[in-house]
Amino acid sequence: MPVARAGSRLPAHLLLAAASLALSGLAILRDPLVNDDGIPFLLQAEGILEGFASGEGPTGWSLYTLLIASIQALTGLGSIASAQSLDAGLLALLTVSFASLLELIGAERRFYFWGALALLLFPRLNEYRGHIAADLGFWAFLVASLVPLARYLTTQLWEQALAWALLTAVAAAFRHEALVFGALLPLACLAPAADPPRLQAMIRLHAALLGLAVLPLVAAARFGFMPPLADAVFDGLQRTLQGVGNGFAEAAGHLGTLVLDERASGMAGISLGAALTAVLLLELLRSLGLAYALLLGWAAVTRRSLLPESGEGLQRSLALAGVAVAGAFVAAQQFVGGRQLMPLCLALVVPCAFAARELLLAALQSHRPTAARIGLAVLVIALLADGFVSVGSRRSYLPESIAWIQKSVPPGSSVFSNDRRLAYYSGGRVDWSSIPSAGKRIASGTAPVQGADYWLIHLGPDEKALEPALRRYGTALEQVARFGEPGSPGVLVLRTRQ
Repeated sequence: MPVARAGSRLPAHLLLAAASLALSGLAILRDPLVNDDGIPFLLQAEGILEGFASGEGPTGWSLYTLLIASIQALTGLGSIASAQSLDAGLLALLTVSFASLLELIGAERRFYFWGALALLLFPRLNEYRGHIAADLGFWAFLVASLVPLARYLTTQLWEQALAWALLTAVAAAFRHEALVFGALLPLACLAPAADPPRLQAMIRLHAALLGLAVLPLVAAARFGFMPPLADAVFDGLQRTLQGVGNGFAEAAGHLGTLVLDERASGMAGISLGAALTAVLLLELLRSLGLAYALLLGWAAVTRRSLLPESGEGLQRSLALAGVAVAGAFVAAQQFVGGRQLMPLCLALVVPCAFAARELLLAALQSHRPTAARIGLAVLVIALLADGFVSVGSRRSYLPESIAWIQKSVPPGSSVFSNDRRLAYYSGGRVDWSSIPSAGKRIASGTAPVQGADYWLIHLGPDEKALEPALRRYGTALEQVARFGEPGSPGVLVLRTRQ
């Protein structure tokens, strides 16, 4: 395919990065609270800094938390602000890379605009702005790796292959799922429009990826770490495969025992697979949203997405890897994670962007070009609202309760909680390992009354039974505050009786 020669794109890159940063800032202002599953990253980053300060060094870290700790050390920002700054930068990289990719495979400079617009307006991605998650680094460097890969499909140059391999390796440092994409994306070289020899081109990409592992492997062998390293790699791979198999087998067993009769129980695996596939497709449509799903359907029916053949090969390979990652997660966990669907969504947004441009051009060439422009403006506003307003999704009692806790709970108090956010924002002494089981311990009457100054209990939509269970602790605890309407989700603050 002819690769677009964009020349200097620095002003466009800076403008697009600024727009992405502005949207991330808007998301943080809308909801400044840290997402619940972002708390462990903050604790790990803070632990890294404390370890360096004490001379011990980091005992447990990832690239993501090391970057958060580095920003905090260099800028003096708090851990939350450092993480949010890093995430905003990663999303800016993702947006710039996606726009550059569409420009390359579209072979025209104007596709840069459509790639930027398609990703900036994608509601599902905008829901994650302001979140603290290593997935953001995975998505950003995965899409960034596609830019040299798209060039490689035409040039067959080693430096492009090595750039793709390096960026894939960085993506894998954020999430190991990037290795699945590293294994499957070279299949794009087998597209009919790719320059021959196709098989050699694919092998060269795999060789570049494996070549990056040579130096660490040599270092591991030199210092005697090779056997433990090999054991860790193979054990991790074995645990992953066993997790997928065991999770699916256990769920199929429950389905056969509790739902199906004796004759049908032998088909429990097929039934479960069909059900999970249906749920996965429905969740994918929900993640894409109505506007993008309609664009994708229009492109499929009319075949007017205008992707070149080799661009289609790259898009299909990306979608194949996305399906593999999402399918493995769903089979192992029996629920659909929105984050696991994001790479597949990004693959599908590519033809959506091309289809949107074609549809708008057709409308502008009709007898009502002004109506087409107004329709586009309304669509842009609706998509931004979908990503940032999220009516009804926020829990208004959480900001109120956290502000009260920070003001009223003495710093350093011993805290028992079933919610990581409440515990983190309290600034108290917390046994973090007890939080996942806190709800069950409260319900069973085994929660620790002694040694905890305050109980911070989140009464979520699925934990309505906790409030009645807490009444049995009435002689040992007194209620200090409650946020949220009685009998509905909220936060309960209790204090140990003196």
